[in-house]
Order: sequence, then C-alpha cells, then structure tokens
Amino acid sequence: MRCISSFLIFLLVLNTYSSAQSPLDKLTYTVGRPYPVVDAVEKLYFTHGTEMMSIKWTRKEIIVQKFNLKTMAQTGTKSFKPTPAGGAPETFYQIKDKFYYFYSTYKKSENITELKAKEIDFKTGSISETERLVLSIPGGANSMNSIFNSVTRFRFTTSYDSTKVLIRYEKGEHQINEAGFMGKEFNMTSVGLCIMNPDLTEMWKQEVEMPGSDKKRRVEIMSYTLSNEGQVFILSRVFEDESGKIKKGKNEAANYHLEVWMAKSGSNTFVQNSINVADNHITRARLFGVQDGVVGAGFYCKVINMDNKRGIGEQNADGIYAFKADKSGKLENMVYHEIPLEILNMYSSKSDQQKNNKENKNAEFENMELDRLHVAADGSITLIGEQISSVSTYQSQGGYTSTNYFCKDILVSKINADGSLAWMKRLPKRQEGTNLALMSYFYDYNSATSSHILLFLDNEKNKTLEVDKVPSTLNATGGGYLTAYSVNEESGEISKKYLFDVRNVKGIVAAQFSTDRIEASGNDDYVIEVYKKDKEDVLIKLSMKN
Repeated sequence: MRCISSFLIFLLVLNTYSSAQSPLDKLTYTVGRPYPVVDAVEKLYFTHGTEMMSIKWTRKEIIVQKFNLKTMAQTGTKSFKPTPAGGAPETFYQIKDKFYYFYSTYKKSENITELKAKEIDFKTGSISETERLVLSIPGGANSMNSIFNSVTRFRFTTSYDSTKVLIRYEKGEHQINEAGFMGKEFNMTSVGLCIMNPDLTEMWKQEVEMPGSDKKRRVEIMSYTLSNEGQVFILSRVFEDESGKIKKGKNEAANYHLEVWMAKSGSNTFVQNSINVADNHITRARLFGVQDGVVGAGFYCKVINMDNKRGIGEQNADGIYAFKADKSGKLENMVYHEIPLEILNMYSSKSDQQKNNKENKNAEFENMELDRLHVAADGSITLIGEQISSVSTYQSQGGYTSTNYFCKDILVSKINADGSLAWMKRLPKRQEGTNLALMSYFYDYNSATSSHILLFLDNEKNKTLEVDKVPSTLNATGGGYLTAYSVNEESGEISKKYLFDVRNVKGIVAAQFSTDRIEASGNDDYVIEVYKKDKEDVLIKLSMKN
C-alpha cells in the first residue's frame, strides 16, 4: 500500500491548477438598479437573448417580471390569478423556445386526472387566458411530491436537444417519494409516458406495464431520461430476494442487479436488459439521453466497505462507473474507476490521512451525492458530485427538531468515450448551516470556454489555502465570499477566483444570497437576484467577456 506524503499531494495539486490563461481571468461583476421586492413561495428564472423572465408564485397570485440584461434593470411586471379553482400547480417549464404553466385538476366523480397548460409569452411576460388540455387520465394518476405547497402528479423531462419533452405519470397503489423514486416496495401497475413536441403536439403516448409489478419483486427506480429520438429509458435496481434492502456485510455479494428498461412508440411493454454489478454496490446513478441511446453513470462502493464504521456504505463512494446503451436498449460493459488515494488525502486532516493509508484501508469519499452529469458531443461523460450530510437534533425544550446541514468538497471526474479515465479532480469547499439554500453550489457547462463553472460561497480564510490543510468552514448565516471554480473540459486544469463579499457588493448587502437564484444567460454571463434590504431586490451580473 502506498503512503502518500503531503509533499506529493502538493505536487499533484500544483500540476492540477492552471498557469495558463483561465476564463476566470476576465470574470467581472456589475450591479443593476434596485426594484421592489416580491415575496413568493417559489422563484424561477428563464433567460432568452438579452432578456430574463422571473416567475414568482404565491397563494394569491403569479407575478411575472421582465429584465433587460444589458441595463440590468427591471422592464416590467405583471400579476396573474393563481391556479383555477380545484387545480394544483405542477410546474413552470421551458421546452426549446416555448414557455408553459402546467397545472392539474382531479374530477372525483369521474375519477379522472387532467393536465392542463397555459402558454407564457416571453416577450410580453403574459400568461395566456386560453386553457389547453394536455392529458386526460381515466382512473386518475398517483400523487408524487409537493411543490408550491401542493401535490403534483406529473414529471417533465426534456431531451438533450430540447426538441421533445417526456410527461410522465404513475398508476397503481404506490406513491412516489419526494426524491422522485418509486421506492423499494413497488406495486405500480403501469407508467404513463407521453412524448410531445415543443408546441405540445403529441408524438406518442402509451401506458406501459411495469415489469413484475407484484409484492414479491422489490424494485427501486434510480433514474429515467428521454433520448433525442423519443425513447424513454429507466434505470432500476432489481433485488434478487424479498428483503428490498442492500446487504451491508463486508463479505456479502450484491443481492441485486441493475436493469435498463426502454420504451418506444407502439409498444406497451419495456425492453429489459440486465447489468451485473459484480463486487461493487451502486450507490448513486443517473441516466442521460443522447442521440443514439442513453448513457448512465454514478458512484459505487466496494463490498468490503459496506460496513465501514467511518460512514454508511450506501452513502459513500469508492469510485465512479459508466455504461452506455444503444437505441435498441442493448448495453455495453460497465466501466469502473477507483478514486485514487491521492485524491482522498487532499484537504484532509492528518488523522484521516493516516486511516486512509492503512494497509487494509476503508478509504472512500463519504456522503457523496451525484448532482450533475454532462455528456459531450464526443461521447465523454463528466460527473459532478458533492459531499452532503445532515444531523437532526430533537429540542426537548421547544418540542421541535432542528437539522444542521454539511456541504463539503466537490468531485469532478471525466470518463472518455472509450471508457478510460481522462481526469479526476477534488475541489475543496466546507459549508455548514441550517439553511441548505445558502449552501451547495451552482453549476454550468460553459461551451464558449469549454469549461465547467461552479459558483459557491466560501470562507475568506481559504483564499490562501494550502493543499495539505483542511479548509475553514463557512457558517452559512448570510455571509461569505462568492467564489468561482473553472475546470477545463479537455485537461481538467482548475482555476479559482474570489469575487466579492456578499455583505459588501459595491456598497450593497446581498442578503438571502442563494445559489438557487443564479441563472446562466447563454451569453457567457451569469445573473444573480439578491435581496438588498429596504424591500428591494437587485441583479448582479457576472461576465467572462472583455
């Protein structure tokens, strides 16, 4: 077993950070003119050319704001009635250059669920008064999760080329959980799949029978996607016993296999193909539809580490994996790449490094979540994952439970089209707090600079962080420095830049700063809406242009 010294880690990171020109070298920011704040349950942002549209939903109204991204000023605002009586909001959604407000209704006497839509005119910021029936579901559709403080029954997925949208609903006894998974016990009878064009004309629609939908077959839906050709792919974990639980013993082989299900026009059954996971447990997974099929990728944990006392095996990662399936559903072999010990030891305490360096090590990335999956035109795959955990404490005096969140380092990895590992990088970040919206990060693949851009709030003490030191934690209570990482798509070289303290952005306090309120404009710019106090919001624009 290799023992990695701090000096070797230093050399590794020194070679990682770019000395050449970085897209962050030109990154600047400007602050727009303040405008009246809109308090809302949900805030969504859409950009087109030099304009941005904000949609803010309250129980009493829907507010649509328009902005000019050149002047950074609000150009108009309109108010509309909320969902019609008896309806529940589903989502505001963009399909290519079309924008819609989707909502559902349920006719109890007829047991029919209906999905309806109103088109949003981006230019004028107006929601059409014309109501359009999109889907009518005899027998009703299952409840899925809560959004806008109501229940939704439909899920939406756009194809990679944005020319098609999958609208999905479930039928049967089981209800999908908040994460969007059917769960490990699954009595679904069928899934409704409807593929539509951007103008909501139907391409094909089918209620497809779920494979083995009985109580003896335990299935966990891990991910689903839509290919450019209009095929639906689902990745599922199928248990080979009736436990419905992953065995965690050190010497236990996986008690499940993976299956990729594919549905297409004209068929009411899935094409099923199995993947043997061998001695690796799949902990996180995501599918991504492409022109000629689908790619899948995520994290795995070795069997030997499933009972690791340093963490819960199901939440940890020993490495990354990837596979591909063609448009017929035929699978290529799964490829695995272990996370190197050098990466695991970076930005870690000496005690953790010593544990990692043991001969019979249980070294792994703890609490890894898979956040993004980027597939390039050449078929290469980039995975972006983050260490996220939480601790809940019951407060007996007040009779409530408080939750503290921990958002830590980011792992960015690229797998070449032939399955080989191109590079793997660790980006240090430590955040802690009770408001998850103030933590984590914003991600965008910037095609103009061929780089992965990540924005987050950091502790200013990390400006001069040495590679063998543990980063200082940012207590997410409203402060911190907006920080940018750039990771070159080809080489994996990393650049980092500190932009501003959110407590003083050219004299403005950017209160309630959240990465959820960052939007890519499509012009190499990023726009952030923040509350500046005094009942006013303001836009901040980040630009990588001269």
